[in-house]
Amino acid sequence: MLGIPYTSQIDMWSFGCIVAELFCGIPIFPGESEWEQMSLLLEVLDVPNKEVLEMSSYSHKFFDNDGYPYIMDNIKGEWKFCGSRPMRKLLDCDDRNFLSFVHHCLDWNPLTRYTPD
Repeated sequence: MLGIPYTSQIDMWSFGCIVAELFCGIPIFPGESEWEQMSLLLEVLDVPNKEVLEMSSYSHKFFDNDGYPYIMDNIKGEWKFCGSRPMRKLLDCDDRNFLSFVHHCLDWNPLTRYTPD
């Protein structure tokens, strides 16, 4: 969605989503459009850092020049607030190691995201 060139790191993102979804039994980011998908990601993962936005060719679709997200609501008209839904609440889990693993797989920055190794 952000237009960052794909590498094998996108597979780690997918793996993190799959592991989390297997754990909780439901899709963790079930957006029906790019806008809704981004609002769900921002709600849980917060705003990507400046480095990520600079490597993105589509950041202008979701963020202003200062890196602030445009106000977005979902298909039901509900507003999502950045960082307002911690991963532990989304997954209903308090296992720090598991949550850390999922967070590192879902790092916005493909350069610092976990690798298969």
